Amino acid sequence: MLDIPENAIKCFEKWSRTSVTVFDFSTFFSPTLPQSRNWHLHRSCELAKLADNSRQCVQIDRQTMKQEIWHYRQGCLKICHRNLLEWVVPVYSQEKLLCILEAGIRRPKPGAVYDIPTFQVPADPPGILCPEVPEVDVEEARMVMEGLRQLAAR
Repeated sequence: MLDIPENAIKCFEKWSRTSVTVFDFSTFFSPTLPQSRNWHLHRSCELAKLADNSRQCVQIDRQTMKQEIWHYRQGCLKICHRNLLEWVVPVYSQEKLLCILEAGIRRPKPGAVYDIPTFQVPADPPGILCPEVPEVDVEEARMVMEGLRQLAAR
């Protein structure tokens, strides 16, 4: 029974070609998930964390998103200060925020107009380019968002 959340996440990751981070504010999920689920492990994110000593990333993920997610109850795209895109969906029990699921990463496709609410973090000056991170088109953005919503409902 305890392996159900991790198995569901792995299925989503394989299908979406993303990785999922779980910010557990309730401590309900943490005992059932590996510690690695609590932190982004993307190579490009790690480079950004080295550049700013991870302060800004932690601030955005664990504090800013926790405050802002109430505006995005059905989820949103988050474009971080390094111009990397993630899908974000909150998990609630009634009105209590249990956790936030974040899946990613991609780069926004230049000129793409996403029809999903987007939370844009003020960008840093260019410094770390991530050409190895694939761009996301509008159709993939929609599909992954729906998949993450279904994972959150599970």
